[in-house]
This record gives sequence, C-alpha cells and structure tokens, in this order.
Amino acid sequence: MNECKWTDDCWRVNPERPECCKHSPSVTYVSWLPNSFTQRSSIRRKSNQIKVPVPIPGLFGTAVTNNKKASPIGSSDLHYVLTVSPENIGTLPRAAKVILHGYGPNNDLAGFISPRLDAWGAPGQYIYKTTFDLSGCDPSTASITFKFNYDNHIDDVLLNGASTGIHDPNTATPPISAGFVSGINTLEFLVTNDGGPTGVRVEITSLVTPL
Repeated sequence: MNECKWTDDCWRVNPERPECCKHSPSVTYVSWLPNSFTQRSSIRRKSNQIKVPVPIPGLFGTAVTNNKKASPIGSSDLHYVLTVSPENIGTLPRAAKVILHGYGPNNDLAGFISPRLDAWGAPGQYIYKTTFDLSGCDPSTASITFKFNYDNHIDDVLLNGASTGIHDPNTATPPISAGFVSGINTLEFLVTNDGGPTGVRVEITSLVTPL
C-alpha cells in the first residue's frame, strides 16, 4: 500500500485513502472527514479566509515619523495639525511643532507637540487633529487605546466629531471600540492651557481587521 502524502492538497494526492487526510495541516481544525468535493473545497476556502488584526494603517502617535521613529526636536509633526488656538500664531490649520517637555519623553512611541517651538502658549483651548483611513478594513473591529502626557488639561478626544468621554486621563485610557467609519476617520485632541508652556504627547495602540 502506498504511503500517505502529507500536503495541503491532501485530498487530491490521496484520492483512495481519506484516512491520510485526517491529520493533514489543511484540515486540523475539523473533527470530521468531508465526504464530497464541495465540502472539501469549503474547508480550504474557510482556512484561507481567517483574518488577523493589524495596527490601524496610517495612525501614528504624536511626534513620530512615517517609519515610527522619533521626530527631530524643532521639526513639524508629519501627522498632527493645530486647528484651533486662542492666540494668533498664523494661518490655521498648521503643523504642530515637536518640542522637549519635562512631562514626558520623546521616543519612537511618541513625543511632545505644541503650538510653537518655545512651547509657550496663551491660556485657552488648543485642538490638534490627525486622520487615518480604514478603507479595506472592517471598521466594526477597530479599537484604539491612548497613553497621554499633557500640559495642562485634556478636555476631550473626538472621534469623527463625537466625544469619547476622555477627560484629564491618568496616562492610559480604556480602548475606544465604537464610532469608526469606513474611509477617512478623524481624531481631535482638545487641550487647555492654564498659561505658560503647553503641549501634548499621545502614544497610540490600535487594531483593526482587514476585509
């Protein structure tokens, strides 16, 4: 009798010996042997349809490059823009500035951004915005967790214009898992300065399942 041939196409190379395929890698997740070509094809299709969650494409922490390395101090943030400022600092929106701040580190996870390179700002609310694209992903599977350092207050984080209820968080936040849409999504960080230096540092952990 011929030996069993262990291949992903077990059913074709062992047509007369179905017992060879009972432990084939292509069917290890079922406890029965299909008895028709249609059932066997269905098994192979299902095994190819398993989707693994990945980090949300195009979503970055503050003050990191496209390669997720720390941006140089004094550079403009590549992904975050300032859209609201209580003082006249030029035309808005404009890129936020990467600064040094004693409230948190600048590293490959995130760094501090501020309206100006000297980090000083008038009292009032500043809004920083970033966008990401979920085209080709299932938005119902998306989730984001933030870890913050800030000066002086986080008033809220808006996802597509809706409040997430985040207010002056103690560094890490619970995951956000609702409010995402197919296509372009917007995150806005509302930061209030009491006076003097101001800025925000946001680390982001995210997941989404591709379609």
